[in-house]
Amino acid sequence: MEAGSDHQSRTSALSNNWTEEYVAYLGSINWQWFCTFTVTRPVRNGDDERRSIWDEYLRRIHEGHRDTLGYVWAEDRRDALNNCARIKAHFHAVLVSNLRPDRAMLLEEWAELAGHAKYTAKIDAYDPSLDGLRYVLKLIDRPQAYWGLSPDIQYFLPEIPTGSDCQSRRRFRRHMQRLVQAQRIQYNAAPRH
Repeated sequence: MEAGSDHQSRTSALSNNWTEEYVAYLGSINWQWFCTFTVTRPVRNGDDERRSIWDEYLRRIHEGHRDTLGYVWAEDRRDALNNCARIKAHFHAVLVSNLRPDRAMLLEEWAELAGHAKYTAKIDAYDPSLDGLRYVLKLIDRPQAYWGLSPDIQYFLPEIPTGSDCQSRRRFRRHMQRLVQAQRIQYNAAPRH
């Protein structure tokens, strides 16, 4: 069985309300960045190569950021009229962390992997009124959807995750230590009157 085939079979059986359910579930997170990433360098193997670039990018930003990182991402292959051929396939993502991910690092890592063209990546502060989370998740109910959540997304939800194993509890303790450290850094950086 191919890695994505189980995911695809589950997605094809779901209702069109799946996007709305995820938006409701993840909407309470205070997202920090809304991002669009396009591979501008030539790719020989189409989807496979573009997707491997995306996977490598996620690995690199985890490594470079060194803090708990939550994200939701999806590949977008259609324009507003649902036409695949008129736009270049690209990725949308929303990001959150205890310490806001460095925009320059995010841009630099993407450019190194995907090409240095002018419109390779666009990273803006997340504005909840623009409904960026729904935009990222707009195509996830399609059978060919390629999308994902970070393994650490649970730490940014209002309810506290309960780990049943030692690894889950250890990861949660580490996350809470980073959260306290981030709050101290932000407190110490705040102007004093």
